[in-house]
Amino acid sequence: IGSARFDFLAMSSSQLREHGCWFMRPFFREDGEQVTADTVRAWCGSFAHIRNRAKYVARLGQSFSASMDSAVV
Repeated sequence: IGSARFDFLAMSSSQLREHGCWFMRPFFREDGEQVTADTVRAWCGSFAHIRNRAKYVARLGQSFSASMDSAVV
């Protein structure tokens, strides 16, 4: 959006039906560590054992199924 770059984060099965998904803009925490979509997905847990892409997306999407807006721009 504009000059900002957003990376794909995740989606849920219901969002697929509604043509929606989560994106995020990488940012730096107060301690200087960069937070990216990859680090957020890693924080959600390991889904490496899931080989089926649809199942992977569904399990990852459960981590965000009840998320609320974190910032109003």
